[in-house]
Amino acid sequence: MNDLAPIFSLPTELLVTIVAAGHREDFLAFPSQLDGWKPEWVMSRICRRFRDISIAASSLWRLAQVDLISEHSVEIFKLYLARSQGCEIWVNLRELSWDGETIEPPLIAERLSPIVPHIGRIQRLGILSNWESMAAMLAPFRDVQVPCLEYLQLHSTHHDCPVELFCSGAPKLTFLTLSGFTPHFPIPQWTASLTHLELWGCEDVVDTGGNSFFAAITTHCPSLVHLYINTTARLYGPHNISVGEIHIPTLKTLHICLSYDFSTEAMLEHIAFFDTPAVTDLTIDYAHGDDVSTLFCPTNLPHPVFPAVTSLSFVGRGCTCDRGLGSARLNSWRIPTPPLHIFPALTSLTLINECFMANIVEDLVGPDSQPWPLLQTVTLCPTTAYVQEVYTVIQNTVRSRRQRAVVPKFRLSPRLYEVGEEYWAENGVDVELFDPTELVLALG
Repeated sequence: MNDLAPIFSLPTELLVTIVAAGHREDFLAFPSQLDGWKPEWVMSRICRRFRDISIAASSLWRLAQVDLISEHSVEIFKLYLARSQGCEIWVNLRELSWDGETIEPPLIAERLSPIVPHIGRIQRLGILSNWESMAAMLAPFRDVQVPCLEYLQLHSTHHDCPVELFCSGAPKLTFLTLSGFTPHFPIPQWTASLTHLELWGCEDVVDTGGNSFFAAITTHCPSLVHLYINTTARLYGPHNISVGEIHIPTLKTLHICLSYDFSTEAMLEHIAFFDTPAVTDLTIDYAHGDDVSTLFCPTNLPHPVFPAVTSLSFVGRGCTCDRGLGSARLNSWRIPTPPLHIFPALTSLTLINECFMANIVEDLVGPDSQPWPLLQTVTLCPTTAYVQEVYTVIQNTVRSRRQRAVVPKFRLSPRLYEVGEEYWAENGVDVELFDPTELVLALG
């Protein structure tokens, strides 16, 4: 007797649970690509029983996405809206074609019209469009209230128009991503409830009184906890942001993505704009190794800008800064002492693809470096060319510091881990293998 029942005899509740488990939790995380795998759609086309079960389970149809350029996609979108019935829904709207195909605003309005009766049910909303169509994409959401909306992502190839939305309010909105927008004043009232704000590729602007949009919007969000800011222009200047002007007492996570051609001086200026005494997790993206040494220099930031930071990450995106430089110039970028006055609470340091990484590691935790009392974990992912140099520094650190019991735990990228795998095992070194891919992808 076969104890394994065929799938066709499984209880309805179990079938629904299995299908629901196939839903992507990152449904809106990659709005440039519509999800081709829809388990509820597949189930509805296997047999009549499965079709009846799937259609009756309204919760299976809550992830509704549409490519407005495709009439077929629009028809499927209508089915999802109908079958989700009264459930709160996640909606992903796209009007963007890589081959240049576009549709006119009147047709956009027509194809968006099915969503209007369901706006009150939207819990998460993502919109991706080129700049010519964005105004038409936002139009259905301009003069409405969205009582269930918690999460909003707006991605544009370039949009130099006000984001006029939710004139009647969005009381539950806590998460906002703006990508490719030029912000405008006044600050929307519905941003007041935000706890998570991401500004990607957004250029700072000022109003007639010389007030910075970035400073104004953070002031307008009294409960902000997570801030990701990727600017296309420097924020400094007499009519923009002054030192300490971005005051966010509630902020815990700060991710600053520098422009690729920023100088170390521009990096310091950006850092100095923030007054975030509660931040515990700080990431500086598109940083260079000399940015690290400059930031850690005792005289560059004499006051503790980030007194509560416990986790600090620097992420490089590939450069040749440390090739062909003389020893004198390299020595000018050394770190004389741990930056305890700037990061007195730091317990975790991460360096990804940084130039001068061997120098940085040697200066901070090497054999001759001064003690860094609270530092517990150092995460390293050097570029291929410098794996051996970084490995040698770690070896020297372990040999010299082991007797003093002050060797931090090392989390190493696969290449770095493999180079010293025998050494780690033979000497009982506290190392951990980690995959940097997930971290880099998460940083955008």
